Amino acid sequence: MNSAGYNGNGHHPEHEPEDDDNIIRLPLQDNRPPPWREPMFNLPPATKYLILLLVAVHVALQILSPAKQDWIIMHFGFVAGIYTGHAPFTWMAIVAPLTYMLLHGSWLHIGANSFMLAAFGAGVERLMGSVKMLILFVLCGLAAIAVQFAVAPFLTDPVIGASGGISGLFAAVLLMMQKGSYVQPGRYGIWPLVIVFIVMQAGFGSSGVGPGGGNIAWVAHIGGFLAGLALLKPVLRLHLGRR
Repeated sequence: MNSAGYNGNGHHPEHEPEDDDNIIRLPLQDNRPPPWREPMFNLPPATKYLILLLVAVHVALQILSPAKQDWIIMHFGFVAGIYTGHAPFTWMAIVAPLTYMLLHGSWLHIGANSFMLAAFGAGVERLMGSVKMLILFVLCGLAAIAVQFAVAPFLTDPVIGASGGISGLFAAVLLMMQKGSYVQPGRYGIWPLVIVFIVMQAGFGSSGVGPGGGNIAWVAHIGGFLAGLALLKPVLRLHLGRR
């Protein structure tokens, strides 16, 4: 996820178990081959089509003139100052907390996010199904931009990228691995990994420049990650009928 300041930014349980110790299961716990034995591009549908959507939006953006690209990023990216009177309000600001996730600042930016979405989204989707994975992704993306807004409410540069939602999926993967006993994180659980993630994001943010030349919205990454930790179980427990 970049703050683009014009320096450029399945298989799932048939029944959800009641026992908290078993509520989070990895796909590796069933009888199918582990993921590393599957074809490289054998992604579950929601993950695959979400990646294709992100790439298609980016390709369409590249066809436009630089002026039109800037207009779309300014109006469909998330500009905090619009909501605090520091930038003009338009109707696009109503949908910007969602549409900002679809925009990326460069091929490096979209490439990195697509790779991470394939890595983390596939496992989460196989655990909870397509709809719940997408719900978790969107909720984490919304939480990410809410945290970014709380920290920098007067920012007039647009924030763009799917990194906040992807950070939430990464947090969900860590919880899945711990509950599935595929990682033995020690007496402190996954909290050392949580701390490492936060420190790394702060470190990258202090470097000042992210993919595509924009500033890294590292606070949003942390917000999405913490939302993933908090929301995995509630989303798993949603009753959505037959999927």
